[in-house]
Amino acid sequence: PAPQPVSFAFQSQVVVGTDQGLAYDALAAPLLQRALDGFNCTLLAYGQTGSGKTHTMFGPSGCLTEAAVARAGAAGGGSLSHGAGSGGPLSPPEWGLFPRAALALLPP
Repeated sequence: PAPQPVSFAFQSQVVVGTDQGLAYDALAAPLLQRALDGFNCTLLAYGQTGSGKTHTMFGPSGCLTEAAVARAGAAGGGSLSHGAGSGGPLSPPEWGLFPRAALALLPP
């Protein structure tokens, strides 16, 4: 018998050229809210070697310096999103999804 076609539905997607803030708003912020509501959540980066998974999750190499983390923490966390297209909490624009999510979980 021939294999049956399988379709998958995605809540959102991030395309080439999307900035880190839009990626956070589309992928991480809704999951964080669901986690805070008591649901188990997973954000998985899957793809070919060199396709940008680490860059998307953490940002470019060297962006998570102690000084950048201190500045972002001093600016205040505690907000999952600051409106559509905002990129979540006040964080450097190059930060990836994981540091933005961690900052969002800090008390304001």
